[in-house]
Amino acid sequence: MPRPSKHDDLRPIVQVILDESGSVQSGLLARRARVSRQTAFGFLQTQVKAGALARVGAGRSSHYVRMLRAPESEVYRFSLGGLDEDAAWTQVRATSALLRRVSARASPSWDFAFTEMVNNAEEHSGGMSVEVTLTAGAERLVMTVVDDGEGALPHLQHALGLADAREAAERLVKGKLTTFPERHSGQGIFFTSRAMDRFVLESDALALDVDNVLGDWTLRTVPPVRGTRVRMELA
Repeated sequence: MPRPSKHDDLRPIVQVILDESGSVQSGLLARRARVSRQTAFGFLQTQVKAGALARVGAGRSSHYVRMLRAPESEVYRFSLGGLDEDAAWTQVRATSALLRRVSARASPSWDFAFTEMVNNAEEHSGGMSVEVTLTAGAERLVMTVVDDGEGALPHLQHALGLADAREAAERLVKGKLTTFPERHSGQGIFFTSRAMDRFVLESDALALDVDNVLGDWTLRTVPPVRGTRVRMELA
């Protein structure tokens, strides 16, 4: 029988590294497998060509992540009114296959994002339910949180006594909520928007889009939505 090639021998090591951190670099693979960097790079390139891995970035900072054949999604639904967001997150963590692919560095951001957005739905929306969808592609995870209560922007507008929801959105994105008596609601959204690569909040007929990769934000008109819809993305 032919001896296994070096490429075959590297597969288990790559899988372990991906399970640990969500991505692998040729230098780390070379050290862990005790092969040359050239051999490690060559193996990773064969995996890209085979469709098993996707390359992210260029040069020495490039790394490789698992390539999914198609976006995968998981949906979780919770009734509001006495919902414990920490218990809900523990439940999602225990059952989600997609979250097991998240790196140790990104994991705390998702812990924070889920609990803050679900807490907002529980404490401030006045709705009956909240739905959380996780969608994973080759390079990023997307979490969408939708409730059926009062929209976050009209809620902030009324609490602050502002003229319209647009002004509430502008204050929200700038963090100017120090006089807000229910600060947890506004500050939770503000800090979550800064923890993500991209954060889009749709409420009433407005969409607040915070892009931390570009370092910019926009406020645009959208078709009216019921409740609040938050979409969060992180590589």
